[in-house]
Amino acid sequence: MSESVTTEMREVSIKLPVLDISPFMEMVAQFRRGETDAQRAAKVRAQDQSDGLESLKRLYELAHGCSGQCKYVAKFLLGLYNGTRFPFDLTDLRCLDEAIFEDCLKVLRMDSRPSKEVHLYFERGGETFEKLAIDWRIKDRSGDAQ
Repeated sequence: MSESVTTEMREVSIKLPVLDISPFMEMVAQFRRGETDAQRAAKVRAQDQSDGLESLKRLYELAHGCSGQCKYVAKFLLGLYNGTRFPFDLTDLRCLDEAIFEDCLKVLRMDSRPSKEVHLYFERGGETFEKLAIDWRIKDRSGDAQ
């Protein structure tokens, strides 16, 4: 969208009952200040996306490491990647230190309203997530009876 379109002004006329004018004008003032519920929610979602991406990158690197927590992080990411094939036991989050746990929560918050699937944030993400499952010997449960 060009800048001229975003700054173009239009006059709006509306007829309201007299008693509704004051609350309506307050609502308009809130909108102009960016204080409506929808505007606040949009800001929170944008911040969740930004925080989540940073956390996702850290967790992705950690999942490819060799410390005791790395397998739990890999299982968490694989659960987001495909929870049917790689179910994640939430009690495994207890095995993570505070900073890693917080990163998981940020990624989970971001992924609750995804703009794209978690593996698509990485080059050849599908391949690398599949390899992650193989490397950590995390069983694909898609063939298990339900």
